[in-house]
Amino acid sequence: MDVRIGERLHWKGSTFEYSAHPAKVMEEVLKVSTRLPGTMIGTGTIPDCCAIEIEQWLLPSDRIQITFDKLGTLTQLVSDHVKITEPSRRELRSDLL
Repeated sequence: MDVRIGERLHWKGSTFEYSAHPAKVMEEVLKVSTRLPGTMIGTGTIPDCCAIEIEQWLLPSDRIQITFDKLGTLTQLVSDHVKITEPSRRELRSDLL
């Protein structure tokens, strides 16, 4: 697995072991909410690539590319205009002010 956030971040890792199979994750997600087309659902991280671990965060206009060997590449663009639909328990990041 290869993960890139624009040109600024890059990780490599493996999906060798799931703690929860993706089909089971989707089954649980759909029990509590309806997802719109294009919604990304994270099923975990590869070691040392979680923003909490390395203090690197997605920014408006970031292009996320996740490539799986023999499967293909998923590309998602982070919008410049993110509409906040629910209050957060976290403070607004200073880099977004």
